Amino acid sequence: MYISDPLFSPLPAPDETAAWDSLAEKEYALPGLLLMENAGRAAFELLKAEHGLRPGLEALVLAGKGNNGGDGLVLARYLHNAGCLVTALTLGPEESYRDAALAHYRAAKAAGVRLAVIPRPYAAPETELLVDALLGTGFQGPLRGPLPELISSINNLRGAWVCSLDIPSGLNALNGLPEPCAVRASLTAALAAPKPGLCLPWARPYTGRLRVLDIGLPPALLQASPPARRLVRPRPGLLPKTFPYAHKGQKGRVLVIGGSSGLSGAPLLSALGAARAGVGLVSIASPAPCCRDFQKEYPEIMTLPLKAENWTEVCSGPVLRDLLDLISGLPDHSALALGPGLGREEAVAALVRAVLSLKRRPPLVLDADGLRHCRAVPAAAAEEPFISLDALREDDVLTPHPAEIIRLLSGTTQAGAALNPASGKPFSSGDLCGQEAREAALSLAISHTRATVLLKGPGTLVARRGRPLSLIACAESNLAVGGSGDILTGLVAALLARRPLPDSGGESIAALGAYLHARAGKICARAYPAGGNLASDIAEAIPAALRETA
Repeated sequence: MYISDPLFSPLPAPDETAAWDSLAEKEYALPGLLLMENAGRAAFELLKAEHGLRPGLEALVLAGKGNNGGDGLVLARYLHNAGCLVTALTLGPEESYRDAALAHYRAAKAAGVRLAVIPRPYAAPETELLVDALLGTGFQGPLRGPLPELISSINNLRGAWVCSLDIPSGLNALNGLPEPCAVRASLTAALAAPKPGLCLPWARPYTGRLRVLDIGLPPALLQASPPARRLVRPRPGLLPKTFPYAHKGQKGRVLVIGGSSGLSGAPLLSALGAARAGVGLVSIASPAPCCRDFQKEYPEIMTLPLKAENWTEVCSGPVLRDLLDLISGLPDHSALALGPGLGREEAVAALVRAVLSLKRRPPLVLDADGLRHCRAVPAAAAEEPFISLDALREDDVLTPHPAEIIRLLSGTTQAGAALNPASGKPFSSGDLCGQEAREAALSLAISHTRATVLLKGPGTLVARRGRPLSLIACAESNLAVGGSGDILTGLVAALLARRPLPDSGGESIAALGAYLHARAGKICARAYPAGGNLASDIAEAIPAALRETA
């Protein structure tokens, strides 16, 4: 598929791909018959490359009655022409097929492909290669009739290599969940673009290896009809090479504002994440007692000891004014990380409000305790001690985890709790284990702020108002350690300061940062396959993640 964006790939929902097919015929004179032919031939070429084909290979194609079945019948014809021993079993007789699928049924029949209706009770016979073309991306569960039995028989085949066309049958194309069961494929050949459900981490046991096939849709069509979701998938060469004679000031500066009694590790980890992400200068501004702890660990990280014992003292005297003047005077290519380890003193709200209110300040990442005092309410409705998300700018980034985004959204209704549109009930932490609720919560959050919101968790989501929702297709248990989010905060802040992308807005930066964080977690998994890594190990893996993208 044609990809024009070096950071994002399209991630269309089933209704959006159906619209693409309609536009292809109406605006670009590409009928469904031709697109189906292209899909089957592309799948044939993929099977040659991924599995290997030879004359005499036993292949079974299970074809449904819709377009997915038509794609499978095209593939059956190509396999037959290559000398494979192909049987195509269909969910219905010839007269149950329509339009392009019917034409390709007849073409397969004329070519000599053995065709028969799947016998009852439904069961898949033993074979070396099985092609699953039963149900396409338009399927909405639950599975009915004999299909659960048939899919179960496919999954119980011994020694069969299974290729699913477009999506494993029984898998929901939006949420990546089986309904209630789905084919467990060795390979999934997504047509034109992967669908959202295919890229969610919990779908991996069903998709196997995921490959995307070009079926001939024009680039102009894809650019004119961008989907509402996209996949974060940086291409090599995305990041510019560092100028060999650059000095540290030209590589960006990050100021971490955080730390309190018992929480000095959080800002230090954010600073470490920023340093490992390639920023030239990293400093931590914190009450003086915390700064003594920082200096023991990493001498490379500078400290700005505030002349106070805690944040209450900082905010009650001239120290706060000095800190704000410092922030206002930061040079270009700077960024703030506000929140790690700030603690829960009441004065923290005043600090966050003061920083966000500065007319001249760098872009910032707001995380952890910095988020605690913010709410998704209009500025006019915000009351002490809460701060409206309206105070954030377009180049700012918020990085809540599920519990934090629920707290951010509290107050968006008269009842005081944000409502899950799927159920009409208040969001709960349990809801945000599901993709639909995660997307709904994120959509509600970005409707109340100009900033980018990065919703952490398996299958991290990134969005900004009026822009497509971005998915990082990763779930890595090595990231599930204390301090991992602090590393992400520093990493994103470093990218905000370095501005490595042509479009260096908060949205692209946050998406790239979440991707690099996920890659660092995967690198840690190689060294610590049974777990046991520390958050600092994630930071140490960031340079290798950057190298993959350079």
